[in-house]
Amino acid sequence: MLEFGRLAIDRPEIRDAYLRANKFLVANFVCILETVEALESVIFEVDSRRPNGKRKKSIKLIST
Repeated sequence: MLEFGRLAIDRPEIRDAYLRANKFLVANFVCILETVEALESVIFEVDSRRPNGKRKKSIKLIST
């Protein structure tokens, strides 16, 4: 029997489906963390021009 919170699951098919879904969510969360870490190591510079031709300041994302 799988217990979490106040809910206990004793049906194997429901328990297995829950565990598979949980593994999927954890795997997606790990992918998100890896993506964020990769983005933190890169500096982004965005230059755009205003209608009058003057340049805006660059926007930079720098790892902290």
